[in-house]
Amino acid sequence: MACLARKVGVMPTQEEKITVLEENITILLGIASGQERDIRSIQVGVMSLDRRFDALEGRLYGMDHRLSTLEKRFDTLEQSVNSRFDTLEQSVNSRSDTLEQSVDSRFDTLEQSVNSRFEEHGNKLDQILLLLNKLTPKPDQGT
Repeated sequence: MACLARKVGVMPTQEEKITVLEENITILLGIASGQERDIRSIQVGVMSLDRRFDALEGRLYGMDHRLSTLEKRFDTLEQSVNSRFDTLEQSVNSRSDTLEQSVDSRFDTLEQSVNSRFEEHGNKLDQILLLLNKLTPKPDQGT
């Protein structure tokens, strides 16, 4: 077209038209060739991204598997700790009950012993009081 524009008012010849057409085809082929390279570059980039996404997906699957394994291990640990605490709690409760019974028994024995001694001393004091009453003259007896 540039060649045609130079000759203002003159009708282009068949040869000029073909030349302009060939120039335009060459330009279009250059553009198409450049676009083809761009498309190939984009395809290579997309394939590279696909590979990278596949690799990332594999890594995420591996992480998910490891996290699942850790979760199972933590569940097992939690159950083990809970079981141990339950066993410890039962042991402490049992020992506490045994100690309580032992202390109660010892206090009962001590209480019985103290009561028995007080009763013995009370009986002796009653006997002493009887003897004193017999030995002490009564005011109306006039001894």
